Amino acid sequence: MAAKSDRPNNFENEDDLYRQLFLNAAEGLILSDHNGIIIESNPRAGVMFGYKQDELLGMTVDSLIPQSKRESHENHRTNYMKHPVNRSMGTGMILTGLKKDGTEIPIEISLNSFGKGENTRVMALITDISQRREIEERIKQLNEDLEKRVEQRTREMMQSQNLYFTIARNFPDGTISVFDKELNYLFFEGKELYQAGIDSRRIIGTSIKDRLPADVKENVLEHLARVFKGESGIMEFETKGNHYELNAVPLVDNNDKINQI
Repeated sequence: MAAKSDRPNNFENEDDLYRQLFLNAAEGLILSDHNGIIIESNPRAGVMFGYKQDELLGMTVDSLIPQSKRESHENHRTNYMKHPVNRSMGTGMILTGLKKDGTEIPIEISLNSFGKGENTRVMALITDISQRREIEERIKQLNEDLEKRVEQRTREMMQSQNLYFTIARNFPDGTISVFDKELNYLFFEGKELYQAGIDSRRIIGTSIKDRLPADVKENVLEHLARVFKGESGIMEFETKGNHYELNAVPLVDNNDKINQI
């Protein structure tokens, strides 16, 4: 008693099955001989290039390439036929295809060859990547627009920083400082510094704790601690025969947190 096959009986034989797979493939399939003459194609290939399916038969694969690139493609094809290798999708060649109406489309081609000599056949699996290219171009344009906006914003910020720097450097009778929560200098400028030849860049990153005289250090630090808690205020003190006025305010960030004063 013969064993029953699990294969669906919709097809009379394997040739019929493979034929249906060829005809109904979602990608374009073109079979050519060793001279690049198309001997078989599926409906999708015809639609992709704007031909009726039987119109492609007898044409050369080179005729599906724009005239400006045809000679180069012929040379590539000739070299390929000398040493044919399979190229899977993803590592396939990206070319420009030529439709019947003269429209050019970007295509990706994967190649599989079989046979030898004059009996060599090449199966090309062709994908129209127009939509992918459009998406890539949109992403590229978005990135370029973003870069331009970032550059513009950077210029604006630099202009603002230069303005603030100029204002602070010309601030009379004192200095303007910005501290982080560890009371390290983030910004330090003032007219007196400039006139005294002090480079404020040497101060940035150091701590005010190391610069306060011992007789006022505790009171000043307590005052700054209250500012970090949200209290603004003016503190006056004297040290080494000089009178100072300290006006400190909290700097609230976008998250309503005080990390600088």
